[in-house]
Amino acid sequence: MLPAVIPNSRIYTYDWNANLDRKPATQFLLGHATELLSKLYMERLRDGNDRPIIFIASCFGGLLLAKALYRAAETGIKYRDILKSTVGVAFLGTPFQGSHQGFYTAAQLRIAVAVSMGGEASNLAKYLNGDVNARGELDELVRLFTEMVYRKQFKFSIVCFYETLPTDFRAVLKSLPPEFAEQLGDDKIGILVQEHSACLQGPERHGLNVRHAMLSKYAAPDDDDFKAVSSHLWEFAEEARRRRREKVSLRDDPYGLQIAKWLMAYRPEEVQHLDIETFVYEARRFEKWENPINRDGSSSGSILGKLSQSVQSVVGQSLRRLSSIVSSAAVYAAGSSAIGEKTAAQIAAESGVARKVIHDIEETMAGVRTQTQEALLLEPNLLDAIDEATIDEVAAAVGAKPALDLRQNVLGHEPAPETEELELPRDSIRFRPGGAKAGRFQYGFFEEKPVVVERIPYTPVEGSTDVPPQDLHRVRRMVARLSHPERTSRHVLRCAGYVQDRFEKQIGLVFYLENDSGTASPPAGLHDLYHGSSNEPGNAAKPRHVRVPLGLRFQLAHSLAVALEGLHRVGWVHKGVESKNLVFFPPAAIEAGGPGMDVSSLTGPYLFGFEWARPEDAETDLTSDFSLKNNAYRHPNRWGKPNVKFTKAHDVYSLGVVLLELACWKSIFGLKFKNLKDTSRCEPEALRREMLKSVGEDIPHLVGQSFSAVVETCLRFDEITERFDELRTHEEFKEKVVGVLRRLAMAGV
Repeated sequence: MLPAVIPNSRIYTYDWNANLDRKPATQFLLGHATELLSKLYMERLRDGNDRPIIFIASCFGGLLLAKALYRAAETGIKYRDILKSTVGVAFLGTPFQGSHQGFYTAAQLRIAVAVSMGGEASNLAKYLNGDVNARGELDELVRLFTEMVYRKQFKFSIVCFYETLPTDFRAVLKSLPPEFAEQLGDDKIGILVQEHSACLQGPERHGLNVRHAMLSKYAAPDDDDFKAVSSHLWEFAEEARRRRREKVSLRDDPYGLQIAKWLMAYRPEEVQHLDIETFVYEARRFEKWENPINRDGSSSGSILGKLSQSVQSVVGQSLRRLSSIVSSAAVYAAGSSAIGEKTAAQIAAESGVARKVIHDIEETMAGVRTQTQEALLLEPNLLDAIDEATIDEVAAAVGAKPALDLRQNVLGHEPAPETEELELPRDSIRFRPGGAKAGRFQYGFFEEKPVVVERIPYTPVEGSTDVPPQDLHRVRRMVARLSHPERTSRHVLRCAGYVQDRFEKQIGLVFYLENDSGTASPPAGLHDLYHGSSNEPGNAAKPRHVRVPLGLRFQLAHSLAVALEGLHRVGWVHKGVESKNLVFFPPAAIEAGGPGMDVSSLTGPYLFGFEWARPEDAETDLTSDFSLKNNAYRHPNRWGKPNVKFTKAHDVYSLGVVLLELACWKSIFGLKFKNLKDTSRCEPEALRREMLKSVGEDIPHLVGQSFSAVVETCLRFDEITERFDELRTHEEFKEKVVGVLRRLAMAGV
């Protein structure tokens, strides 16, 4: 019924039970309050975090919400935007206070409410009854919350609803506080949360013709009580629309308003969807950042003031270009006559100018966003100020908050998520009949959405089938990152969670499939595509060479580089970049490498093999691995038993090996390097020298000098960036690897 009242709204519910699990009541509320904020924060990252919020809280949920909003008001916390975006709250029968005649206290009332709820809420009643400190702290919470909502910076509309029909207490009479029970009549019915108790001092209040348990339940859209509640929610929504209009208004900026009117008059057909006033407002807001440092050398208050001088110079140059474009637009706008006074040719010419202005502003603002985001993520000066950056106005304006939140997660600044939030019941995955069932991947459905499950074997705790605690911790950390709303790139699928198979001793990572067009053939790693097989009737399977156009190989190379760049920009290293982990999904009835296979028809590529992915500064796994099959893709310092920490440069080296494979369209083991022939004498640095020699002598003939230069850069990336900081290293990778591959991929070879 509510969507009909407030169209285009997103409606979420937060379900919680009152099973305290032996925790004090205040800790219980704090835990749920933090979880509520966390879940809402993640949803807003996924959906855009500027939507206004209306809360509806019933009974004890009102106290939980009060705790959540009070916590969001704490200085420096990333949830502050939730509070700032709140435009209204409706409380339904929340037991804020005791009897105004003093017959019973707020604590006694809350016990009565918990008792009347029955079931798991009986635990809540026990703790409220037995913990004097908890009762006092809940009273203090109500006081602090009431004070907070009247502060100017946090003021939002509140309406309190209370019941006017009595509740029957006969079944729970013995468990009620005596002070509360004494106020009931002989028939043992009465109002559970009276008007005085359910309403804060000051906000609007309304009675509903229901008993307490029915405050949030309505029969139909024409129900009078539903109309009373929904009309207030509609008013909250209207207030949100009014605030939004004021927020992006150019009313006080005649300079910007003149530009907006001119662009609206001559706006080209292809940008009719663009909100011109918001577009110009954003450009004008960006212009104000040009001088983040005051004349006395102090910061102007923005996080930009904490960036290094070199970064400020680069961002400042882009902002000055933006300012120049806006100034030119203002000149055009001031000199333009009414559209009705112009010929069709003049209108077309001016529309062309408007098109160029819009394009130049969009392009420049996109550059500022990218430069600022990467500086906030990777600038050494801000490594200790990520928490501050997540609540900065500039970070919000350039859209950096989701990436900053993911970087916090990667660097371990966020607490490890609870198991129940990430582990999925095995029976929640409905595996697809007739699909790929053996090997590493398996297709299925989770919540009616197509998924692919990547299986990872584990060595159980001795004497059991359980995952070792340290491995489970790593899996949960990794799944939390892979399920984060901020996608590092389109080449990394979003994770739904994980399942445990103790019988097979496997962890299954569950990924959503983005394009499920009846995918049934097994997923194919890049190494599967290098040589297909001919399965003609009566003949044994024979390897056959699959020819792939050079332009398509360039596109694959660029895709892999983009996937790696997206991980590295948030401080995440993959540690398993090799051709088997670059995966494609063949269309139905076509087997990768089989007859009729066309690489360009495959869905992907997608980066897998995340079982060892970790933050760059995490403790490195130094366990031995002398398998040439794995070591061939690894940096020489990471062969056998490594003695150095894994870095981004090691990932880039592995990328170079895969790019070398793409150039030849052969596995590294098919390239006839001497150091891969004799496994007992294979010397890591000698193999790198062999590959570099091939890059200099053979590869340019196959793929050209530009691609060869990229491969060489990757294989020598540790030497090239040895003295670079994190931001400079990332810029080098984007310029010398991603940028060059992008140009090759777009060349249409």
